[in-house]
Amino acid sequence: MLIRGVLVGSAVAFLGSALGLGRYTVPPPPTLQPFPRVLLGKASQLQVGQPYQYKYPLANQPNIIVKIGKKAQFGVGPDHDIVSFSNICQHLGCIYVYENNATCPNGATFPGGHCPCHGSHYNFLENGKVMCGPAPRPVPRVILEYDPVTDNIWAIGMAPPTIFGFNTGSDNVAYDLIGGPLIPDGSQATLTPL
Repeated sequence: MLIRGVLVGSAVAFLGSALGLGRYTVPPPPTLQPFPRVLLGKASQLQVGQPYQYKYPLANQPNIIVKIGKKAQFGVGPDHDIVSFSNICQHLGCIYVYENNATCPNGATFPGGHCPCHGSHYNFLENGKVMCGPAPRPVPRVILEYDPVTDNIWAIGMAPPTIFGFNTGSDNVAYDLIGGPLIPDGSQATLTPL
């Protein structure tokens, strides 16, 4: 009986210290800090169907901005047809390409992303929705702000889910601000035609 009591007491003490120690070894989730506000350019300078790549919110995170030519969910600009998404596929982190007429094997056609690695397709008219392929979630959207007076488009944040590789699958977009140098607030992005 004494041995059993010692064993139970030892197990309880071990588990108690392991659980208590866990509070100090597992970092808490990050708290959301303000995303940088970055100028992307003028809406009138974007041509229908011409995608551009830029970095946001970190210097190592590529995104695509494109004027689709059709009204899109969360689209900005005079025609509500300018959208921007992370350029990193949500399946395994490949860089996908933009296609004006992306086509799934079932025949669905839409403007959006197509990942050549494993075939995921994202519909840019419908907030980066996965249309076919193995991606488990939509591609993250860059939150855009449009000023009709100046015609300027600004990147001001990221919508969930998180960018692939930044606590993938979480809705806590604060993870998107960890892991590289933050683009300076108030700066202008360099848009590279794709």
